[in-house]
Amino acid sequence: KRYSMGFDVALNQITQDRSEEIDNKDIQKVIKVAGIRADRAVSNDDRNHVLSGLTGKYYSSYKAAKNESESVFTRLEEKLEEADKELYRIYNGEKSESGETIDGIFSNVIDVIKTYGGAENGIDIAIESSISEKNLLSDNTNLSYRQGEDCSLPETYNGLGYLNLIGILFEIETKIQEFFEQPADINLLYIEEPEAHTHPQLQYIFIRNIKQHITTHRNKLLKDRNKQLQIIITSHSSHIVSECNFDDIIYLKKNGNKVSAKSFNSLKEEYGGDKQKGFKFVKQYLTINRSELFFADKAICIEGDTERILMPMMMHKVDNKENPEGDIIPLLSQNISVIEVGAHSHIFIPLFEFLGIKVLLITDIDAANKNDNGRYAKSHPKTAKYTSNASIKDFFKDTCLDEANNEFEELVEKRSEDKIKNNIRIAYQIPETEGGYQASSFEDAFIALNKDFILKNKEGLCEYGALKDFSNDEIENGDYYIFALNNVKKKSAFASSLLYFDDENGEEDEKWAVPHYIEEGLLWIR
Repeated sequence: KRYSMGFDVALNQITQDRSEEIDNKDIQKVIKVAGIRADRAVSNDDRNHVLSGLTGKYYSSYKAAKNESESVFTRLEEKLEEADKELYRIYNGEKSESGETIDGIFSNVIDVIKTYGGAENGIDIAIESSISEKNLLSDNTNLSYRQGEDCSLPETYNGLGYLNLIGILFEIETKIQEFFEQPADINLLYIEEPEAHTHPQLQYIFIRNIKQHITTHRNKLLKDRNKQLQIIITSHSSHIVSECNFDDIIYLKKNGNKVSAKSFNSLKEEYGGDKQKGFKFVKQYLTINRSELFFADKAICIEGDTERILMPMMMHKVDNKENPEGDIIPLLSQNISVIEVGAHSHIFIPLFEFLGIKVLLITDIDAANKNDNGRYAKSHPKTAKYTSNASIKDFFKDTCLDEANNEFEELVEKRSEDKIKNNIRIAYQIPETEGGYQASSFEDAFIALNKDFILKNKEGLCEYGALKDFSNDEIENGDYYIFALNNVKKKSAFASSLLYFDDENGEEDEKWAVPHYIEEGLLWIR
């Protein structure tokens, strides 16, 4: 049984007051919900004509919403009546114009039944045709795909993606006709996971057109019946999300036994409004590049091509070196999104907090000093007093880096726990060992740690355009900052070559190791 509960408007809460029992019909006068479920039947099995079956459902709702006296329905009924009469004669037989009896399909069995009692005992039967419009469409129509003027293919010959899309459109029209027939004050149509079986291009087509499609019906329902229509689409597709107006997005996240719902509009306020550069940048970035962030459990932000190319292998190496124990899942088996953000990771912090996911920011410490104009200029890490990295400065803004003394040294000496803020951790270059070489970028950090690997593969790295020709003394002297600055030819070629020449099962100088600052960060996010 269902009862309506009391509500205290002043306290904004439900009370214990209870009304009389209420009926579903009464509820549906207030709100009507219709849905297209994710587990809808989609199959190209010859025995399962899904789309053909939907024509009967559409006809029923269409007829109910229209005036049954319309000529199209009258013509159909006349044709069905003619067919019923003709089938009666074929089933039961008839007399010809000359009086000759023409047997029907069931004449013999009818005669047999007559012998068991005859017409006087009520066993004089006839087989009558009663063709139903709905059943005629459901069971006796086939949907086909036109291929030119003289050729068509049955629905089972097309891919599941198109079956799914056409099926959704048929169901939308059917459900909306039902809303028109008996609308409630609030009419809600939901579509679950329209992306099922469809390739990205088809998903784009769907989401680009669905809003205008529904708006047309919404306007008509409002004009004809003075009722509202709303639509909810649930999706796990980054392709669909990227084509949506972000103002329409509601983000759902499970936290323990609860589910939180957030409007993307609330993120706008964190950035200070729709016209703020930060919010516009994040919206544009998500639209063009990484809507998958909405569906990730964790994220790793990297600066550029080098880390992007090497990150999967670095994750693999960390997993192999530090075998996961207990319930810990290997990095490559987790739902981690790796996104390339350049030096702008700090702009994404409000977004990450909105999403509530664990995030690792991998960035360069970017050793610098100030020039005569007070601006940051690149510097050798040995003499640097500052970092020019905006993401690092923003991350530690609450703890106030000591610019007056030696900001760079302060960053190098920070402990691992100092680099964590809520669910976000930052990772930048640190010495591999106490008192060891302090790098400024990924390249010199990698070269310092993997000097023997570089020397072992010197010829190949130079031949593949990763490094310029160099003498062994240039790397042996230990000034890896100058070596990287002078000899790394192209960063993407450098990264690709590291993958090519890496031999995981080889000797120490035949395989490379992950720089400590990245390894430390990956172990944290794992």
